[in-house]
Amino acid sequence: MLKIEDFFATYFSLAKAGKLNEKGLPNLFLMAVLMREYDQEIRVQQPPRLVQKLLMWSLSPLGRLIGYRGVYV
Repeated sequence: MLKIEDFFATYFSLAKAGKLNEKGLPNLFLMAVLMREYDQEIRVQQPPRLVQKLLMWSLSPLGRLIGYRGVYV
C-alpha cells in the first residue's frame, strides 16, 4: 500500500517547521531518511537510481541516529 498522503503531510509539516532550505529541500541526512521511508512513493530524477539507493541506505541510519524520522505530522 502506498503512503503518498503520509509523504505530503510530512513534507508540508517540515516546510511549516522551517526544516527545508530556500529550494524546498531538507538536508542530506533528513532527505536520506525520507527517501528510504517513501521509496515506493517518490523518486527523484538525479542522481541515477543506483546512486540514490546507495546513498539512502548508507546515510539514513546516520540520519536516524541524529534524530531524524520518516514521518512528521
